[in-house]
Amino acid sequence: MVVGFMANLLSITKKEITDVVNSKILAIMVAFYIVLFVLSFFTNICNNTNNSNELIFVLFMYSTCYYSTLVAMALGYSSFFSEMDGKAINTLLTKPLYRDTIINGKLLSGVILSTGLFIFTTLLYVTAIGIYFNDPTEVLPVIFNILPLMFVLSLSSTMFFYSLTLLICTALKDQMLSFFTSCLSWIILFYLINDDWFAGYISYYLNSPSVIYTISSFSPFTLVNFALAEPDIIMAITTDGETAILKLLLYTGIMMFVTYTVFLRRDVA
Repeated sequence: MVVGFMANLLSITKKEITDVVNSKILAIMVAFYIVLFVLSFFTNICNNTNNSNELIFVLFMYSTCYYSTLVAMALGYSSFFSEMDGKAINTLLTKPLYRDTIINGKLLSGVILSTGLFIFTTLLYVTAIGIYFNDPTEVLPVIFNILPLMFVLSLSSTMFFYSLTLLICTALKDQMLSFFTSCLSWIILFYLINDDWFAGYISYYLNSPSVIYTISSFSPFTLVNFALAEPDIIMAITTDGETAILKLLLYTGIMMFVTYTVFLRRDVA
């Protein structure tokens, strides 16, 4: 029984990865991601040669934990609607045996694809550093020293939004409405409440300075910033960054659980 479950899970995961990788929207988002990387890296490095190490650290953080969530949105959207278009998911969902296997396969494929995105981004930075700098060995440690911590934060951020997008698609089922709602969710969670001015206005009207932290802490990227106060995974989990990392992992775990539950209980057809 366990062997059969694992075989079905791996089969679903393989199919998910194949469908998502072949989707047009993912190709567009990855192309946008690469263009964004090239423009941000070379523009910022050329204009700020004095603080290259610090700048690369910030750019790498934004690429792996901020812009990558846009790709995660495309991953979640493609994962759901690639099968809806072919009606394959509706056929499988008529068999309760396969319902949990499908969502497990989607979540596992999300983890694999998010890991692949992180590796791809790291390779982009290593390549760009090798091309641009005369002595890359002086700059590369900036990337390698924070790699374990950045992987944890990046995977948590991308899986949070991948799961959220799956949840939205499962609940709404309409492709355009799901895409619009996913984009709106990204703007709210990764831009609006992450910005001090929004929380600042609410804090001002409520006459409570602590509201700024409370509101902004609901943004995964704010938690990433808090965690990176100690850019080392051992230091981060033993200092103030521990709370931010645990919160981010908790948010991601809750989002995956809610997505899993809603997918099991809601009819997709």
